[in-house]
Amino acid sequence: QHKLAGELLRALMRRVEADHEIKAISLHVLTTNQVAVHFYERNGFSRLKLLPNFYTIGGKACDAFLYVRHLHGGAPPWDLVRCVVNGLERPVQAAVAAICS
Repeated sequence: QHKLAGELLRALMRRVEADHEIKAISLHVLTTNQVAVHFYERNGFSRLKLLPNFYTIGGKACDAFLYVRHLHGGAPPWDLVRCVVNGLERPVQAAVAAICS
């Protein structure tokens, strides 16, 4: 059913897997294209965010999803743990400064 898309993605993955400098592949897809959404999710891509009004098709604004697939040790710059730690860092520093002064 998606033979050509699968072949193209496999060819791309062979090339990027050979280059250890590449840490992530990103792409965007129409939110209404459920066939493509399922294809990318089945092939290891994770939905990162909604991109409102990303495309204009036939004069109409259309939303997209941003997808990413990390490789070679790549990781999102802000995972949940980092957000929590970084979000608490300043209040904790302020509390310690207030206690110590």
